[in-house]
Amino acid sequence: MQKIKQIDNITHIFYSAYQDFAPLSSEQIEVDTAMLKNVAMSVQETSNSLERVLLMQGAKVYGVRLGKYKTPAKETDPRHMPPHFYYNQEDFLRSYQKGKNWT
Repeated sequence: MQKIKQIDNITHIFYSAYQDFAPLSSEQIEVDTAMLKNVAMSVQETSNSLERVLLMQGAKVYGVRLGKYKTPAKETDPRHMPPHFYYNQEDFLRSYQKGKNWT
C-alpha cells in the first residue's frame, strides 16, 4: 500500500485481484476482501480525486461453480447461496462508499 499512498490523484480503481483457494473457503473470503479494503482505504486516504471504484467480477458471481445457472445472467439476479468473496467485496464497497464523493 506504500506505493498507492504515494499517488495523490487517483481517479478510478478497476479492481480485479483475488487470491485463489480451492475450494472456495472462508480464508479466501477473508483474504480477498482484505485486499480490496486495503486498496480502497489507501486511495481514499491519499486522493481527493477518486470518482469511481469498479469491482470486476467473473462468472463465479453468478454461481457457475455450483453448476447450471440462468442465462443470460444479470447483475440484478438474486445472489446464489453464500459464502462468496464477491459478496463480501461488494457489501464492503457499498458500505464504505456512503457519504463519499465517489461511486
